[in-house]
Amino acid sequence: LSLPSFEAKTLTLNNQVFIWDNIRKKNIVLTPEEWVRQNWINYLINYLNYPKSWFSIETSVKTFIQKKNRTDIKIIRPTGNCIVLVECKSMKEKLNSLHAKQLFNYNQKLISDLLVLSNGIEHHFWKKNGNSIYEKMDELEAFS
Repeated sequence: LSLPSFEAKTLTLNNQVFIWDNIRKKNIVLTPEEWVRQNWINYLINYLNYPKSWFSIETSVKTFIQKKNRTDIKIIRPTGNCIVLVECKSMKEKLNSLHAKQLFNYNQKLISDLLVLSNGIEHHFWKKNGNSIYEKMDELEAFS
């Protein structure tokens, strides 16, 4: 992946590999998408300094299409506003416009300051400007 490496805690039970999720405090089946998600969690906390206690992983969001969906990573201030929304895909998937549409659809309810779409290799970033329009960025901002 094109994210800094980290020492993941893995466990194999009945021929299935699990990874320790430090936010959810439990072992999660290690799928390719989960590997990308865990790498992003590590990067956001240890390199960009986002507060670990503000993370919400795989929680549901009801979109305007009346479907319940699960967001990969949300970073939410104690005041309740979402500051980062990350949509993770498997590194085996090539990112496309449907993935971006999914991210922006989730964001209609959350209205996050920053958006990330990543398959762990390719990353896309957007930032909400003063007019609530999302502009593409080259990299994700560190927490301040």
